[in-house]
Amino acid sequence: MNSIFIAFILIFVLATFVTLTILIVYATKKRLTFIQRSTGFFVFKVDTKQKRIKFEEIENVTQYVPSFLKINGFDKGEWISIDDFEHLFSEEVKKEFHYLINKRETKTIDTSFQWGNKNQFYADAKIEITNFNESDVWGTFYWNTHKLNEKIVFNKFGENIDQMLNINENYEVVGFILKTQNINQIDNFIKLFKEGAALKNIHGVDAYIHLNKLFFVLKYKQFNLAKRRKILSYFAKASKNYFKFFSRIFNLEKKDINNYKILDLEILCDYIKLLNNTEEIIYAEDILKTENFKIFKEKYLKVTKELDSRIQYVPKSVKLRALNNNKTNITLLFKKDIFEEFNIEDKSLISSLDLYIKAQNLFYKKISEDTLEKTFYTIDDYIFNYIDFKIINKIAQTSPSFINNIRFNSFKSINRIEKKVLENKVKEKNLLFGLEINKIDDRIISIIKPWINFVFISKELSKQLNKPDIILFIQTLIEKVNALGIKIVFENFDYKNYHKILNKHPKNIYYIEE
Repeated sequence: MNSIFIAFILIFVLATFVTLTILIVYATKKRLTFIQRSTGFFVFKVDTKQKRIKFEEIENVTQYVPSFLKINGFDKGEWISIDDFEHLFSEEVKKEFHYLINKRETKTIDTSFQWGNKNQFYADAKIEITNFNESDVWGTFYWNTHKLNEKIVFNKFGENIDQMLNINENYEVVGFILKTQNINQIDNFIKLFKEGAALKNIHGVDAYIHLNKLFFVLKYKQFNLAKRRKILSYFAKASKNYFKFFSRIFNLEKKDINNYKILDLEILCDYIKLLNNTEEIIYAEDILKTENFKIFKEKYLKVTKELDSRIQYVPKSVKLRALNNNKTNITLLFKKDIFEEFNIEDKSLISSLDLYIKAQNLFYKKISEDTLEKTFYTIDDYIFNYIDFKIINKIAQTSPSFINNIRFNSFKSINRIEKKVLENKVKEKNLLFGLEINKIDDRIISIIKPWINFVFISKELSKQLNKPDIILFIQTLIEKVNALGIKIVFENFDYKNYHKILNKHPKNIYYIEE
């Protein structure tokens, strides 16, 4: 009898274990599938004559297509009517989409919609018209979906840091110093926190992003001390899985920022940026008591006061040779080091400082006071977005051959720059822009548009021309820029080994002679 009972217990335990395993595997697989389908993009083609649309690169996307795109075989690469595709969008978006494809305009439409059973999912979407001919239009569709309970995690998400400083109540901040090389993935970073916070019923957080800083604001009235400690612990623990996105995590309270001025916040954050990389939380309250911070603050205020007089640029003349052997001289512009007293060993950290952004604005102002011929100046995209465009327009008037060479970091930053450029080119025709890239893929090629005059291939990317996939992408890029009348400049080019491979359009391809 006992042996029968024991056997029954063993069978029951085994069956329970198998059932739980199957459920866990199923739940994990379902969750993985949702994550894989929650964000992505595809290239589409519109046949304007027959008013239909289809996937252009179906083999690359069908595995992870979300259910809202499974329309009459659309996800299998079949043509569907534009009306069927547009059922997700508002009447306003439909009108704008029709207008763009009929007028053949390259532009981006931002939209959102709900989907799923009982509309429990919410999607942010972007429709970008990228190319066209007489009968067809090509574009890219981006999506980013989340559950509705994720949408209420953030009460506010903004870029105006003054709003945070002017909040008329006490609050605590969980902050991140973002790595600029991965700043184009910031939306994914935020989404990871949003998903986890939704599961833990964390709602009503204010979020702000300013340059390379991300702030999650917890108001005292909304979150008591115990809740704030719990949220801080969650952010600290969760962030360790995503250290590639940021270099520091820190905690501060409103009282830590003297008089709640942006300068006090900049000094504190710039000091944190220069500390050793760590996954552990840095507490502002502890930093403010240290002698090192007090010395740093004195130097910072001194440099800030003298910034205008310290700004100087250094020109370097180089030869630019086309693959058809035509030569021209250009000038590359560099800044003198104005941060010597900080003794920053890792020079790459300098461009991450808020003080560096101020210096860049003054540097542009200095350039606008001179006349410069055939001059390139390289600046990061997220920094360029904070340069006063009135100064940029003035430079175009005083130095019409000056090229703003924008180093690519983020699609979001480039989209913002494009919008500003197109608005200003209506008035100022002499504006010239380069786009420097240190990596290449289909999506990066898609952002190359007529407002760009030069594509600058960095040393890092030039060194990868021995890779077949890089060569293919470069050749695709060359075909596109040639059609648009854009020139390509290689910063470091192995002429002997690669000029024949890239020699199809020799007059539009240049390299800097060392």
